[in-house]
Amino acid sequence: MKKSIEELLDEAIKLGVSDVYFLPKEDKYEVKVNIWGKSTIFREYSREFGRQLINYLKFQSNMAISEKRRPQLGSWLYTNDEMKVFCRLSSVGDFLDRESMVIRLIYPNNFASESYFFKDQLDNLKKACQKSGLIVFSGPMGSGKTTTMYNIAKSLTDKQVMCIEDPIEIYEPDFLQIQVNPKANMEYKDLLKVALRHHPDVFIIGEIRDEVTAKVAINAA
Repeated sequence: MKKSIEELLDEAIKLGVSDVYFLPKEDKYEVKVNIWGKSTIFREYSREFGRQLINYLKFQSNMAISEKRRPQLGSWLYTNDEMKVFCRLSSVGDFLDRESMVIRLIYPNNFASESYFFKDQLDNLKKACQKSGLIVFSGPMGSGKTTTMYNIAKSLTDKQVMCIEDPIEIYEPDFLQIQVNPKANMEYKDLLKVALRHHPDVFIIGEIRDEVTAKVAINAA
């Protein structure tokens, strides 16, 4: 399993793939990749071998191997001879108990480019983040919320940055990154209260899902 996954990921990284999909078919698994918005078939495996590959990936990313129906999220820092690539994994099972998985590949320093913003927009955001308070980033999945937050936080070179996410989406060794873990009673609201004791200058909160987390976030700001 290890060799097959390494060969698959190494080739995907060389091609600049952004997403790898493991999709169940009647008697096999189809692996598709997304390259610059275009989806193509990358590999085909037997149904059993595809299941084993998914189980290996779930093990590497601290996901429950026995859980095959409910949605799960995980993360894994994959390292080869050339670079470290952060992998964000998501799995779910269909009504036939067939599991699918998608891997988002996040490359080093893959932050939002200034070309994605209107003139002076990014500078205005960076200036706003120099002040005290709360800035909320809102938008659909994949719209660039996290990469924009990391881009801005990375520019604050004199600040201690702390991140609380579920899961960690971008590996940044200069930040203190904490991942939500419900099994260990480490929800957003719990981690936020503990994190305040570290006196960070900047908080990155992955999601505000409920009233309790919202109140803690506002109090922290």
